[in-house]
Amino acid sequence: MRADRAEKTALVAAAGRAMLASLAVLLLTDALYFGGTSPETMRRLFPPPAYELPNDVFFEVTGVLQLFLGYVAGLRLYRLLVARRRVRGTSMTAETP
Repeated sequence: MRADRAEKTALVAAAGRAMLASLAVLLLTDALYFGGTSPETMRRLFPPPAYELPNDVFFEVTGVLQLFLGYVAGLRLYRLLVARRRVRGTSMTAETP
């Protein structure tokens, strides 16, 4: 039981780190792009195909929106799983006063 919980904790921690890293790269590329950094410098800092360089405002807005929607979906999934665990944890044969 403890190992299962440790694995879940590690998975959540890894997912959180990945989301923060994605957010940091997105914000940095946006700041450089909108700040007027040259395309050559952007390609040197963020080499393709590992990174998709910004090329318009719509691309950047949808990228930020994707992170926000991912956060909302993750939060709702977490709440659903916690509620489900609470329901399963209650005894269906318990006597009511």
